[in-house]
Amino acid sequence: MPEGTRLLHIGPHKTGTTSLQNSIRANREEILRQGVYYGAPEGRLASNRIARSLLRLPFKNPDEIVEYEEWEDQVARVRASTAGRVIVSGEEFSFCEKREIRTLLNDLGRERVHVVVTVRPLAKVLPSQWQLDLRGSFTSGSFDEWLRWTLKPQGLRKIAMLLGIPHPFWFRHRHDELVTRWAAEVGADRVTVVIGDDRDHRVLLRAFEGMLGLTDGTLLPVDGKSNPSLSAEEIAIILRVQQILSQRKLIFAERVRSRQIQRRLLAQRPRRSTDTKIVIPAWAVERVRETSQKIHDGLLASGVRIIGDPSLLLEANAPKPGATPLDIDEIESAAQQMVAELEADGKLQPGQKKTSATRAVTKILRRLSRRAGS
Repeated sequence: MPEGTRLLHIGPHKTGTTSLQNSIRANREEILRQGVYYGAPEGRLASNRIARSLLRLPFKNPDEIVEYEEWEDQVARVRASTAGRVIVSGEEFSFCEKREIRTLLNDLGRERVHVVVTVRPLAKVLPSQWQLDLRGSFTSGSFDEWLRWTLKPQGLRKIAMLLGIPHPFWFRHRHDELVTRWAAEVGADRVTVVIGDDRDHRVLLRAFEGMLGLTDGTLLPVDGKSNPSLSAEEIAIILRVQQILSQRKLIFAERVRSRQIQRRLLAQRPRRSTDTKIVIPAWAVERVRETSQKIHDGLLASGVRIIGDPSLLLEANAPKPGATPLDIDEIESAAQQMVAELEADGKLQPGQKKTSATRAVTKILRRLSRRAGS
């Protein structure tokens, strides 16, 4: 990228973003020595809270809208940097609609912004995003239930889409439409797509080194700092914990990050090589393949620069027959133990968690309010 570029990485989620951000943060001083300023606030992994500020939406605490001044502070930091290049990374920017995109471009300098979108095969993103939603308490359903809701929206989500409110998954993960949306505002020549390769996680890091003009090997994976997918056994334990809490009318006494629960689980039950990997079920494979083809074709037709092998995006394999059934007794024992430990640590209190439907209505109303104000 030419000197003066402000590179905006918008994710979306589950496309290798956490590993990339951890590598950039770990080498923040080194990349600055090489003329690249990382725009995330000091001590933070990325600029996701900043993006929610621009969007005028909550971040982590669903009852607290992030102050718009945080976005203005981000803009001031970027403008004040004397580095040859700037990178701002945040998956939440992928939620931006036309109004927010235009505000962002005007504030950061339309002629200097270059947008980068990282992508992975849809068949890999779907189970990863479900797990993210599960760990963040945005869903309590099984992968099969979530997948049916995602591939064929029903109920409140279908009504929302009829009102013109996009599906939260597809708004980010129809990668061709995401790219087209940003290219329409910034220009196709100012958008780059980087296709990740699960066989070599350095592909993503090398691509960003090249774009930022960094020395080869500057960005390296940071041990223990990725955001790996959970196994079917681990997911079953978390689901059972949620069931137990619901049955006993218990909620967390304080906001507990999904990573805290994951760390507790892995400390209690170390990951095993025999654990079952979450894959697309047979009934959904053909539909996923059809959508993957549309994403692939749309990206090739978009006119943007593409780094990586587009054919990887077509991967959507049927599950192997004869999968080993989960050990129900082990799952029950692990879930009960985790609940007991949470109680002993004072992490639980009486209460009723908001349902998925309640949260969905809140999000729909917020989206309508934002559009009414545009």
